[in-house]
Amino acid sequence: MMNAINFQQIYNVFAPLSYSKGSSSNITRANDVVMSDVINNNNNCKSNNYNNGQCFFTALSYDSVLAVLSFLSVHDLGRLAQVSREARLYAEDDYVWRGLCKALEPRWMDALKRPAHMVPRVYARPSEWKRMYHIEIQRISICSRFVGMWSEKWCDVNVQHSTMIESDGRSWTVHYKKNKFSASFREYDPVSDVLTFQLEGGDSGWSFIYKIKPTPGNDNHCSLTVFRVHDQKTFTGEFLRSAPSEAPRQLDNAMGTHL
Repeated sequence: MMNAINFQQIYNVFAPLSYSKGSSSNITRANDVVMSDVINNNNNCKSNNYNNGQCFFTALSYDSVLAVLSFLSVHDLGRLAQVSREARLYAEDDYVWRGLCKALEPRWMDALKRPAHMVPRVYARPSEWKRMYHIEIQRISICSRFVGMWSEKWCDVNVQHSTMIESDGRSWTVHYKKNKFSASFREYDPVSDVLTFQLEGGDSGWSFIYKIKPTPGNDNHCSLTVFRVHDQKTFTGEFLRSAPSEAPRQLDNAMGTHL
């Protein structure tokens, strides 16, 4: 039980929820009594002998408390976890974090440019849902930085819509659309945040190794390093993300209906 929690501390965490997340819709979806007690009954609590360090949270069932916490953001859960040891147990419960993991689907759809049935499903062992949430957030961030159609500029090369990078959330695929080159993904280095792929063939039969690194603060730009294998020369340039409206329409069919 949450015997050591001061009501004002709890109220300070939950009161903004009625404004920041839309109180009417949330209260309708959750238990009306529980939500209205948490958000609105500050005066009643203070006038009914709740000044002894206890809170009416102690009268709620464990499931009711979790129902309320399921509407909090990750930031707010972090604030709640600092209130007391008991509050931290609630704020880190699997039920809350499993819900947050399930709510990542729209973010996966946006990052991968894929419909709901083609994005990863999140699974975790008991007591692992919070950790899995943070892993998924990191993976979404990585994918969103690279997935899409890109144009390239380096040396005397200036090719529009040359490279399509795709991911299913677990692995990577690179398609090169110009000059009969075939592309193959080589690696992603999480330490340097660099994705590497190789081009081979083309009219020249040459081979190139591309390394692209996202530019901090600019989701549509990557720095580019190109290593030309046959003469061991290195060039620098840039990758520029193509807006969806700019990408050639004939590529849609080539890459599949999910684009």
